[in-house]
Amino acid sequence: MRGLERSSIRLSGAEVRPLRRAVVAAVLALAVLAANDSEARLYQWRNPKTGLSHLSGMPPSWYRVGSRGPRVLVFENGVLVDDTALPVREERAVALRQAAFDEANQRRELAALQRLEEAARRETDKAARKARVEERRKRAVAERTKPADSKEPALGSLEQFGAETIKKLKALIAEFDRSGGDTVPKQR
Repeated sequence: MRGLERSSIRLSGAEVRPLRRAVVAAVLALAVLAANDSEARLYQWRNPKTGLSHLSGMPPSWYRVGSRGPRVLVFENGVLVDDTALPVREERAVALRQAAFDEANQRRELAALQRLEEAARRETDKAARKARVEERRKRAVAERTKPADSKEPALGSLEQFGAETIKKLKALIAEFDRSGGDTVPKQR
């Protein structure tokens, strides 16, 4: 039964570091897969003050500006395309930086255009709904107030009732008025 006993395991600082690296690598791999699905660039860097990894679709402000800022890894469609720890010629660094920020600006502009198109579509839909409601209202008014030359009596006209029904209604109203309007007259 000794094999079934549980023992507590204590990890030293040296054993935690590889574990932490494995977790960070797993998170990075998931982020790269997510970036691969969306076919966008992914920028990854570690905050030197907190030690936390950051993942973003936008390049950090220090990206490829001399030796300023922490190391940045750039993934595109799941493939590492740039590592700021690797030295490049100045003109290449400027080109990489320019391309990154141009792409980021294009994505922002595209997103803004999509929001504008969506807002315009909502406004168009709203105007169409308002026009349909107004058309229904006009039809309802037209049906309630048919012209005098129509063969059917207009809605609300006494002509739609027979003479006998009109007599009964008048008698009912007169009885209600005699009772002072406090009680409902008994039906005959």
